[in-house]
Amino acid sequence: MQSLVVPFDRAARPVDPGGLRALIRPLRDAAITDLLVFAHGACRDTNEARELATRLAASLGSALAHVPPSSPARAFALALIAWPTRAAHDPAHVDNPAPGDPGAGLRALAGEIDEFRIWLGPEAESETTELARLAPELPDRPEAREAFVQHAITLFARAVGGHRGTTLPLVPEEEPPALATLTPHEILERLRPPVPTNDPASPAPPGTHPGSFADGARRFLEFGASYALRVLADQIGEKGLAPLLQQLAGDLPALRLHLGGHGLGARLVLAAAHAAEDPAIQTLSLLQAAVSQFAFTADYRPGQDGSFRRIIAHRRIRGPILVTRSRHDAILVRATALASMLAAPTETAPAPFSSLYGSLGTHGARKLAPAEHANGLLGDPHFIAAHAELALLNLHADAQIRRHHDVTGPAVGNAILTAIHRTP
Repeated sequence: MQSLVVPFDRAARPVDPGGLRALIRPLRDAAITDLLVFAHGACRDTNEARELATRLAASLGSALAHVPPSSPARAFALALIAWPTRAAHDPAHVDNPAPGDPGAGLRALAGEIDEFRIWLGPEAESETTELARLAPELPDRPEAREAFVQHAITLFARAVGGHRGTTLPLVPEEEPPALATLTPHEILERLRPPVPTNDPASPAPPGTHPGSFADGARRFLEFGASYALRVLADQIGEKGLAPLLQQLAGDLPALRLHLGGHGLGARLVLAAAHAAEDPAIQTLSLLQAAVSQFAFTADYRPGQDGSFRRIIAHRRIRGPILVTRSRHDAILVRATALASMLAAPTETAPAPFSSLYGSLGTHGARKLAPAEHANGLLGDPHFIAAHAELALLNLHADAQIRRHHDVTGPAVGNAILTAIHRTP
């Protein structure tokens, strides 16, 4: 399967101004009939993103041998949307850098600050330098804790293209309402204890030790980076990918467009489908999406729909939306847990896996009408074909997806190809 790369910068601009022409030419020359536009999730660099896309393309290529094209003239290609993310932390190690070492928390915090230096480059130098200076003072000086949180928020604003910010860049259905009223001290205090997991064998269950302000500060940076990336994905999807899809549809009107996204990249392609004037998207595959479980829900709070409800309500995707979900996705479970720790006690259930802040990738799409969706198993050869007329299909994937990046296996390739071939 032919694979192409279209990179965007943090301002939602194509890195190569002639990128569209470079994309159209090989599609036309190879007589491509179906293009999967795929946005990666958290990756340390473009090379890692390319590796993920290459594995997915190989899985789709293998699936083609078992899901015959509806006509001999049909030809497929994959276009990777590369964008400036950062690597996701392994939850198995991030909270236990060196048990019993009193300096471990500060060293881990310093490492997190360095991650921002690498991710954002020189534009973040002033904030990261100040955060590093304040870090050793966090245990003893309330003023240092307040300054740390404010400098961190400015850092998050830079990540999404702003120069200064006074509030966290958040997205509606994923924002803990209590966060707006918490003081910097309260934010770090709530994030001090070990992060809950959905694993009963977790080595650090909640309440085993109080943690430190350095631990809380590191988790706040992790939380803020995750939400800044969500906002950045929205911006690139709306201002970058949506116009690209419109141009592709105009220049290659016979081309069948399909969207796919992994993790945070799922939000990017959703934003594009939501914003495009006439998206003409055939199918949408959301693989372990770092998107709220209520993203498609009507009235999930009184008078408030999920951010992407319009996609379901107006059937902006012609075929089914596929949503993989797995309780083994520790990266998404951790993001849910961090939001839950910042929420008021009345806003969330005690267990992070049943939290209001759960994601599509752990819970699937929630509170949809029976006529809009169905729940099935990833790998069931008949489920997608039997329900292809519905707007959304939740695919339970505990057996196939054991980690966040386990989204390129045969079952995933077969599911995507089945949805494509069942879309008229």
